[in-house]
Amino acid sequence: METQTQSLSIEIEIQECRVLKSNPQELTLVFYYQFLPIFTKKKRKKPNKSFRPSFETLYTFLCLESSSSSSSSSSSSSRTRRDSSLTDSMAAAAAATAATTTAGENDDDGPPGNTNLRDSSGAPNWNAILKWSVEEGLRQEAELKAKGVAEGGRAKPRTISEEDREWFLKAIESGVVDEVKRIKEITEKISDDPRGDLLATEEEEDERVFVLEELRDRLESVDNAKDLGAIGGLTPLLEGIQSEKWEEIRAMSAECVAVSVQNHPEAQKNAMSCDALRVLLLALQSEKHLNKKSNAKVIYALSCLVRGNQEVMGMFVKSDGIESLAKSGLASSVIKTRVKAATLLRHASVSSEEAMKRTIDAKVIDIIAEKLGANVNSQNASSSSLTDLAQEREAYIRLLLDVAQRVDFMKNEDAVNQFRSERFVQTVQNCQTFVDASKKNRDKMIDEEEFIVAVDRLRNMLK
Repeated sequence: METQTQSLSIEIEIQECRVLKSNPQELTLVFYYQFLPIFTKKKRKKPNKSFRPSFETLYTFLCLESSSSSSSSSSSSSRTRRDSSLTDSMAAAAAATAATTTAGENDDDGPPGNTNLRDSSGAPNWNAILKWSVEEGLRQEAELKAKGVAEGGRAKPRTISEEDREWFLKAIESGVVDEVKRIKEITEKISDDPRGDLLATEEEEDERVFVLEELRDRLESVDNAKDLGAIGGLTPLLEGIQSEKWEEIRAMSAECVAVSVQNHPEAQKNAMSCDALRVLLLALQSEKHLNKKSNAKVIYALSCLVRGNQEVMGMFVKSDGIESLAKSGLASSVIKTRVKAATLLRHASVSSEEAMKRTIDAKVIDIIAEKLGANVNSQNASSSSLTDLAQEREAYIRLLLDVAQRVDFMKNEDAVNQFRSERFVQTVQNCQTFVDASKKNRDKMIDEEEFIVAVDRLRNMLK
């Protein structure tokens, strides 16, 4: 009875393995592991990668699966026999394991020989399971050799028919994706209508966004990001950023561009050759999208394009990038857009003397002082927005501190006026009051050590 139960457990495990048929690479890790739970009380969530099945083991399972899906064909009878043979073999192995279990041992599954498959705490003893697996394989191999000798010769080597070989290779290839080919397919698919002007329903928009999300995930690979420019995939994405009809398409197109050029000089060069900087700045300046969430993604793409590349950063500054961030980014009603705008301004303002002068001339200090004052005076913020508010405070205070430390007050006299203005002084005092209150009510406030230190430094500079 116990042998039948264990044999049934093995067959159940094989059924579970079938769900991995579409991913042979994962199957090679999981297949062998799936036999282990019959000796343990609990399954692990992930396969133990130290166990890898042999080619023949994987082949046998695939043939078994093939027989279940093509039983009506002429070749199904031979595969069915392999199915039966495999089941019999596993049942025999289970019976051998049960036979070696000595009476009175404290493990229901029973250890092979004198070896427990669980440790004293009841957890799987993986070393013992590995040892048993090796010994079981050697035992079965010895049985086959002995059988061959008993029949007057060596055991016949297993042969693989051309039909089975072809089927097996197709099964393996089905789980392998040509990345460049797939990226090209996606970009060609969206090239016919990159802005989504022909899409009529939200369901169609969702389908487009789903495809763009797949493209974004594939572009996280540095090699794929480089290939995107080579196959002309940047052009439809930059067109998508200019979508006037669908916010999600606009946002996801910008995110794809951002992921592809981030910390990638060659991809940044390809993007610049496609006029990416101009397209992104125009998208940022669009009044229609001023208070839309997609503008945060546009600034994200701009940041990835210019940061780490001094040449592109210089072009960004000369193209009124700082003024655009101050006018459109910081003016947005979307807090994440303002955070990203302030972060990019912090890096751009200290990139050169011209950038610093443009930052002062654009009254960025006055704008940030006003925004920061409104932030720390917020009394009715919901608990769900506390994190966003903290990020906004940190972005603003770091921008102010970096400019104060790096600006040449002799060359930028207006900087003195902005840092000494009544609004700025009042904002710093309000920040200190906020810090003092947060220290008394620490359990209700987010830990903001960097903000506290920056406020203290600004106060000292004012003195």
